[in-house]
Amino acid sequence: MRKVFTLLLVLVLLGGATAALAEELRLYTWSEYMDEEKMPADFEKKFGIKVRLDIYENNEEMVAKLQAGGVNQYDIIVPSDYIMPILLNQKLIQPIDHAKIPNLKNLKPLFRETSYDPGNKYSVAYQWGTVGLMYRKDRVSDAAVQSWSVLFDANKQPGPFWLIDSVREMMGIALVYLGYDFNSTNPKELKAASDLLVATKKTKNCMGFKPGVGGKNDVVAGTAAAAIVYNGDAIQSVTENPDTLGFIIPKEGSEIWYDSMCIPSKAPNPDAAHLGL
Repeated sequence: MRKVFTLLLVLVLLGGATAALAEELRLYTWSEYMDEEKMPADFEKKFGIKVRLDIYENNEEMVAKLQAGGVNQYDIIVPSDYIMPILLNQKLIQPIDHAKIPNLKNLKPLFRETSYDPGNKYSVAYQWGTVGLMYRKDRVSDAAVQSWSVLFDANKQPGPFWLIDSVREMMGIALVYLGYDFNSTNPKELKAASDLLVATKKTKNCMGFKPGVGGKNDVVAGTAAAAIVYNGDAIQSVTENPDTLGFIIPKEGSEIWYDSMCIPSKAPNPDAAHLGL
């Protein structure tokens, strides 16, 4: 899963009455993010509503789909914290009805008063986690992966590797590697981070940018020596292959992300959506 082994913040599949609900709940979510067989089956068993899952690999893909008419097609989306201002400013999501979400009280205060949606007017926090470096122990030493220089310094690169296909994560990691704030808005610092990524992309070992799941799969298969991936993707594979695979947050640091569940502005089945929040 993209972020399995992160803290589950909301008890899904619980909610209010089921009267007069549609026959299908349309969920647009990350690939390998939740059990794609058990979750729909459990939901249908409890509420008598089928679940249809559509998958995306990054927030930008999800937003583009909503802008192209997806607000009419989906009942629940699972955006990350940094993309929330776009969803709100473009009116792509609708307010939620707290009376229909009794388990909202189970959220820690930290997740009820987020900077992007104080009071959970439009979102319900779902999971949190980070992004780090997944690597093959037979090709990269534990000492080498202590710093992001293992990728950004051409002389230290261990072989073929993937950067993650996410602007937010990649720019932030480049910024902290250079000694700047992950959330810097300083034009000179942003340009320095951008220049570093361009230079890294041009090195012979960099295979480019790939979603976390794809990068993880290539490290597992051995076609890549390392990849920047979401913690859940990595930890699941590392747990299964601890002698071969490793995962680390290099010393310069990384991000902490929150993902939430939201209802698109023109969701066809908003009442059913509240049952899944």
